[in-house]
Amino acid sequence: MAKNRFFLILISILLAISLVLVSAIFAFKFLNNKDKGSSESSSKALTTAEMK
Repeated sequence: MAKNRFFLILISILLAISLVLVSAIFAFKFLNNKDKGSSESSSKALTTAEMK
């Protein structure tokens, strides 16, 4: 039971982190689309997220 509970907590934490990362990437994309001049930072954020 302890192992199952630990895995559930670990999975929920990983899901929360991935949700935060995805929402941050979409926020950066939205802000960069408004400026249109800083498209390099959005690609950098995407590559760093893919590496993790």
